Amino acid sequence: MLLLLGTRGLPPELCTVRVVRPTPVRTIMAVVRDTATHRPPVRAAVESLEGVAAACG
Repeated sequence: MLLLLGTRGLPPELCTVRVVRPTPVRTIMAVVRDTATHRPPVRAAVESLEGVAAACG
């Protein structure tokens, strides 16, 4: 699924080509206010991002 990011719903006349040299890298950051750090929904969102990052890297 992660490899399909941005490729859903392409018109039939288009195709995808994997870039391998150099392999693209993306940095995603989460900025959270100190007052919201311990709120369950915020913590769950950050933990989800961390889990995806760990699985990819």
